[in-house]
Amino acid sequence: MTRGDCLGKRRMDIDDNGHEEEEVPAAKRFRPRPRRHSVSAPPTGAISEDTVLLINQKTDEVKAYLQRVLKSIFIFQEVEGANMDTLIGSFHSVEKSAGTKIITQGEDGDNFYVIKSGTCDIYVASGDGEPERVLTLSDGGYFGELALMYHCPRAATVIARTDVVLEALDQNAFNVVLRRSGRSRRATYDAFLQKVPILHSLTSEDRGKLADVLVQTKFADGEHIIRQGDVNAYTFFILYEGAAAAILDPGHKHIARYGVGDYFGELALITDAPRAANVVAMGPCTVVVVDRAAFIRLLGPCLESMREHTEEYTAML
Repeated sequence: MTRGDCLGKRRMDIDDNGHEEEEVPAAKRFRPRPRRHSVSAPPTGAISEDTVLLINQKTDEVKAYLQRVLKSIFIFQEVEGANMDTLIGSFHSVEKSAGTKIITQGEDGDNFYVIKSGTCDIYVASGDGEPERVLTLSDGGYFGELALMYHCPRAATVIARTDVVLEALDQNAFNVVLRRSGRSRRATYDAFLQKVPILHSLTSEDRGKLADVLVQTKFADGEHIIRQGDVNAYTFFILYEGAAAAILDPGHKHIARYGVGDYFGELALITDAPRAANVVAMGPCTVVVVDRAAFIRLLGPCLESMREHTEEYTAML
């Protein structure tokens, strides 16, 4: 990854997740990117995931605050349980006075920061030009994570506008916790995939690769998971928790019911046709999603069984 690549990611991330306090000229704003649900570049380096981390004492109020902020950040959304406790405990408090430069564009990253109180200004310099303020962050804003993720120089300079209190996570803790979470996530999904009948023909290696690309999505009771006629059929679904039903319009005809481990959405991917029916959550439910590219690449050994199922399903339409 080039420095320019990292700068582009930094700009979009700041704009998507900060709390802007002052109007910034339109020419200096950045368009927000869609929320991502998984980390595209896992942390690398020589740090072992078995490294013992220093856990700092925090009040329940600070723990709750950090958890709320971290769950809004795409790279931490799947950190759960003991890993989340370790992540929160690994933060340490930092105080900076107004006018202090917290991070500097072009330097190596050492910490990820969450603003607990106060206000910070974000500046970006292009080429040899003077740095320009592009955003202002306040309580709940965060910065510095992408330099740690992608091991590239800082893409912006951050200066405390007021006295600020920050919660900081260092590079080692950042890498260790994300690695542990990735290992735990893979083991959890691998155990689930072993119980999905249609996937029994996958090797352990292929099942592990599939576990790495799954994206978990939750739906409320009555919410559409798939809409009949949708031509944007890019995903395949496996029901992870709860129940769902396939419903055919017109007539609202129930043609199938799905439980944990059942799958749907393959018909449109195999036939390259619009979605043939609605699939609706029957109560709160959770699905794991595989995109078209991963479906074709990783589920080849299962396609024959899916085609047989597709013929049965088509006969019900």
